[in-house]
Amino acid sequence: MLQLRLDRAAVAAVVGLFFGFPLYLVSEPTGPESRSTGGNFPNESSCARGDCHGGTLNSGPGSVSITIDGQPASQYRYQPGATVPVVVTVSDPTKVRWGFQATARSADGCLQAGTFGVSPNEQNVQIITDVATPQGCSGSTIEFPEHNFPKAGGTEASFEFRWTAPADGFGLVRFAAAGNAANGNNQKTGDNIYSVEASIEPQGGLPPQPAISAGGVVLANLSPQIAKVSPRAIASVFGADFTDQTALAPEVDANGNVAKKLGGSCVEVDGERAPLFAMVPTQANFQTPENVAANGESVQVVVIRNCDAALETRSEPQLVESQLWAPGFFVFPQFGGAEGANPIAALHGGGPNVVAPQGLFADTPTQTFSPAAEGEFVSLFLTGLGPTDPPFAAGEIPGEVASVTFPVEVSIGGVALAPADIFYVGVAPCCAGLYQAVVKIPEGVGAGNHEVVFRINDVETPPGPFVTVQ
Repeated sequence: MLQLRLDRAAVAAVVGLFFGFPLYLVSEPTGPESRSTGGNFPNESSCARGDCHGGTLNSGPGSVSITIDGQPASQYRYQPGATVPVVVTVSDPTKVRWGFQATARSADGCLQAGTFGVSPNEQNVQIITDVATPQGCSGSTIEFPEHNFPKAGGTEASFEFRWTAPADGFGLVRFAAAGNAANGNNQKTGDNIYSVEASIEPQGGLPPQPAISAGGVVLANLSPQIAKVSPRAIASVFGADFTDQTALAPEVDANGNVAKKLGGSCVEVDGERAPLFAMVPTQANFQTPENVAANGESVQVVVIRNCDAALETRSEPQLVESQLWAPGFFVFPQFGGAEGANPIAALHGGGPNVVAPQGLFADTPTQTFSPAAEGEFVSLFLTGLGPTDPPFAAGEIPGEVASVTFPVEVSIGGVALAPADIFYVGVAPCCAGLYQAVVKIPEGVGAGNHEVVFRINDVETPPGPFVTVQ
């Protein structure tokens, strides 16, 4: 059987010969090219250009509007999966012919949001598609409701079609529409092009955007505060709305490394995901990736809520200085010492018993808390000590000792330790990003809270942290 392929423009020309007038009454008889909505999306334009209708966008006395389920688009809140009518209205008191094109996109403008369909009682609308992938976008077929037959007469015209909202979790939807108010001369001249864009949220709204406090990125040693990071160091970021969960322990990924997503959120340092140790609404503890700058330059830290999900939101970046060494002791802030004068987190020898001022913590059946003794080796815990041999990637749990590769010096109570009294300085085999210094309490230092100063390649820990000797 012979199959016929009918070109609509050719049919219109033939029918026009019979009836003595053109079937289509504007210069784009089958609707505009795709991506002509005028929306602020990648590779989007409008017909206010030389190869279409020309002119200046939104320069006439008219307008175009979008109504969704009887409400202005700017006020509408969608129910995921629901199908509702959408009406695009073009008006201009100086024109007599009407056409349009619309779209619904994801927040970044790259992806199709939901699906479109024609309304059963609307003969002037068709749905066209575009499979192009603009630069910066991943692939997505984009649908465009637009006029098939333009409407004529009056000072405005409305076009109706159907929209099925995306599934739950899609997030913000951006609607855009362009309207053609034409003079009916069948030429690409003298017409006015209008555009409008509106963002709509799902019912219940969107999750809040996380926000990092000014100066909110610091080393995770707590006190005294060190507003720097270094590769592989453990750091903290403070702010608001990081997550709606509370995750106080890290997760381990399939490779046995500390996971880079926790509590549904992530942290990026100069665009690289960071291993996470804790995530609560106002704070995240993370390990700085090993590849970040380490020359004193600033790096950008970003918190990502609903990481890799449809409702993902990102904080504005916060800058923090990054250098190869940023040594800082972990301390027990429960002591409440002024100016960072708190006990260093330390163990008697290799543990399990903890070095602490008498009475700071109650003993347990498996662990005691007591001051150190003169001549005793203790393990002090730090972060930010730089490279080790062998090296370990951020998030990797060492499982073995690995010494730092640059020279260190330690003093306790003003007494410089001899090299023989610095038994080991390197990674703590148990934990990613944690460093351990096994040192000897000097003989004759006496009882009291003795400040400890640790220096690596001439970079010192800040004053204040101490070890208690009795």
